[in-house]
Amino acid sequence: MDVDEVAQRPDKRLLTEGEAAYEEHLTKKLFLGNDFGSESESEEDGTIEKDKTITEHKPIWNDDSDQEEDSDFETKTKKARRLEYIDTNLNKHGWASAAKVAKVSHSDSEDSDLEEAERNLKSKAGSFIKKSSKILKKTLNFNKVKDVTIGHNRGSVIESVQFHPTRPVLFTASSRGVITLFKVCEADNLKKVEKENYLQHVEIKKFRLTEAKFYLHGTAILSAGYRSRILYSYNILTGAVTELFVPKVIRNYNSGHFSVSANGNLVALLGDHSEVYILNATTFEVLASFLASAQIISVVFSQTNDEELYGLTENGGVYYWNLTKKGEQHVFMDKGCIKGSVVAISNNDQFLAIGSNTGFINVYSVTTIKNCEFGGVPEPIYSISNLVTDANVIVFDKTSKVMAYGSTAKAMAFRLYNVGDGTTFDNFPHVSEMRASEKSMSVAFSPNSGFVAIGTQMGTVRMYRLNHFTQY
Repeated sequence: MDVDEVAQRPDKRLLTEGEAAYEEHLTKKLFLGNDFGSESESEEDGTIEKDKTITEHKPIWNDDSDQEEDSDFETKTKKARRLEYIDTNLNKHGWASAAKVAKVSHSDSEDSDLEEAERNLKSKAGSFIKKSSKILKKTLNFNKVKDVTIGHNRGSVIESVQFHPTRPVLFTASSRGVITLFKVCEADNLKKVEKENYLQHVEIKKFRLTEAKFYLHGTAILSAGYRSRILYSYNILTGAVTELFVPKVIRNYNSGHFSVSANGNLVALLGDHSEVYILNATTFEVLASFLASAQIISVVFSQTNDEELYGLTENGGVYYWNLTKKGEQHVFMDKGCIKGSVVAISNNDQFLAIGSNTGFINVYSVTTIKNCEFGGVPEPIYSISNLVTDANVIVFDKTSKVMAYGSTAKAMAFRLYNVGDGTTFDNFPHVSEMRASEKSMSVAFSPNSGFVAIGTQMGTVRMYRLNHFTQY
């Protein structure tokens, strides 16, 4: 046989011990016992040796070191074969079958090598481990997404921004009286955002809008204006706009601010002084009224029922009223407050946050407030002092795990707070955004906290995807 032809032949595959023994038996039987070399030599050369008789020479003496070298060579060969088997068969799907690899047992002396290979498999599968349901103490996993309202607000101040309670829809209400609806994403795919998000809009002529909110189970948007005794209801299903006149029994109303109950059936209007009026959202009939010792500047309904209402006065007085039990009322002074700004309650009715004009925010336990004796002053469970200007923007997310707070008086004075640990997230907003000149005028979370949107005085909406939450 020509040598070149032999060199071009492919390498033989490795034989098992049984196949090697059987082949050796056939060789001896066919060629009358002629020895053609050991199995290891044939495998290393990768070629078929020439047909010749080999005379075996016996050594004059035996060197123990030679035997040790042969033993080491055989051990290394076995080790190489085993590692090759691991790389070929085990590591192929190691990310999904790390637990199975751990069950494989070996009886030879190289167990340390197998343990190292097993550790490598587990490290590669680390990214598939289930994430913790707890938010990190000071670090928030988020990313900024595009402004879905871009090109539609023409530099007007965004007085209100809110997500629809059931649909992936966002509305903005500008100071010019323009209410616009936008599509945020696909309901089942938070990453899919359309190029054109605009849905519809309405403009209320000669109306200085100050606040707008969804009501009537998300079928309409109620808006109020500065020193206007007319509120406007915008039906998003039909596109109709209805004028709602403030009842004549409410003699003093020009604040332009109101609150809507959790189910959208009740509306609370603020009087000029110390009055709060509760109206039926459909008929606009006055159902009840409450009186405080100072001017009421902010009210909020309980998020779990329509019976409880919380109010904040200008001098820092915090009120709790029960609509069904007129005698059940609690009042206390917010700790350290000089002038009150806003009151907000968590979605589970566990926390009540009070903002003041000095930038301080106190977070109280609602249970402690209700159980506080007459004249008693409950201690806040958290006190936040990150702001240096009026803390007049406070909103809790729907899970009651995150609270947004900020000031409309300073650019980028907006933060997110970890309610569970009582700490402000250090990495929000990103450091690259801190030099922006936009002031945060309003804020809203989506129904399942997947998004947070911030309306600015420049007519833009800064929108972020909170990656800890998987749903819209």
